This record gives sequence, C-alpha cells and structure tokens, in this order.
Amino acid sequence: DKAKIYIVKALKAHLKLSHPTFETFLRLDYANCLNNLYETELSIEQNNLAIDLLKKMENTRHLGIAYGNLNATYLILGDYTQSIENGKRGLALFRKEEIANNTAVMLIWLSESYFRAGMYEEMNTNLLEAEEILSGLDDYFRQAKINFFKAQYALHQNDYQSSLKYLEKSIENFNLSNNTIFEINALIEKLFILLDILTSTKVVSPV
Repeated sequence: DKAKIYIVKALKAHLKLSHPTFETFLRLDYANCLNNLYETELSIEQNNLAIDLLKKMENTRHLGIAYGNLNATYLILGDYTQSIENGKRGLALFRKEEIANNTAVMLIWLSESYFRAGMYEEMNTNLLEAEEILSGLDDYFRQAKINFFKAQYALHQNDYQSSLKYLEKSIENFNLSNNTIFEINALIEKLFILLDILTSTKVVSPV
C-alpha cells in the first residue's frame, strides 16, 4: 500500500511536468503494484494508458513489459484467453528486439497461462525454449518455475516419478533463490502427489 501511495504522488507530480517517458514508467510500476494488490480493473486501466504512450514513443521493450503486465492481470482474473493473447503480444515484441532475458521470462509467464487453460503441449514447448535461453545462467528462480511446470506436464502424462523429480529440483531452486512462498507451494504440490500415489496403491493392492 505504501508503494502505491508513493507512485501515485510521483505520477501526479510528473503529470504537471508533462514528461511522457517518466509518466509511462510510473504507470507501468503503478499497474504492477496494483496487480500485487489484486486491484485488477485499475491495473488494466493504467497499463492501457501506458501502452498508448509507448506506441507513440515507439518504445518496443517497455511495450512488451506492458503486455506482460496484462498477461499477469488477466491470469489473476481467470481470463486465460486474454492472458495468452497479451502474453503473445509481449513475446513477439521481445523476439523482434532479440531481448533474450525478457523473452525467457515471457515464455515462462505464458507457460502458466497455458497451464491454467489446460494447454499442456503449448506450455511444454514454451518451457523447453525458456530453459534453453536460460541454460548456463544461475537464475534459480526462473529455473525453479520451469521445473515446477515441467512437473505439471509430467503429471498430466501420468508420469508420477518424473513429476516428483522435477518438483524436487523446483524446491531446491526456490530455496536457492530464497523464495519461501513458492518453495512451500512446491512442497505442498509434492505432498499431494505422494498422497495420490499412496491412495492409488491402496486401491490397486488386494486387502
């Protein structure tokens, strides 16, 4: 909430100065902050205002970021069609500018949209590409996200052992990136799979 207050104050100050570049960056930060506060309608409004300014300035990189914000907002709202469409727009811009890191991040964000929409093959294709881009880098958080969704793909294939293997890697990398919340979520996911395996074994085994 404090971040939101500071950004709004700064935005009002820059609007008086009529400085479109700073206004745009503040609107992007504001939209991202609003996403974290689940104020989705206002976040969409701020993103769209930023997009109009970015198109006039022909700032491709930050335009891609704005579409990435919308990808995240619509994911929160459960509108996976809009989430995927905006993610694709952002991805196309990052590819065009050959910005590798942003491309990898957008591929991972899109993977989550595909996962929520039940589009597992599209999700896996994105994950493999993101993994290749990030190979050799010590980006533990992104690698953790990739392994988490690869675990979901393996689970969809009824490959429980591979799913657990990817979850173990995900948990380890979330730990290395000091991301406790995601680490706990991955641990819970692992527990659910182990319980599912145990339940299936009991059903199949003779009494």
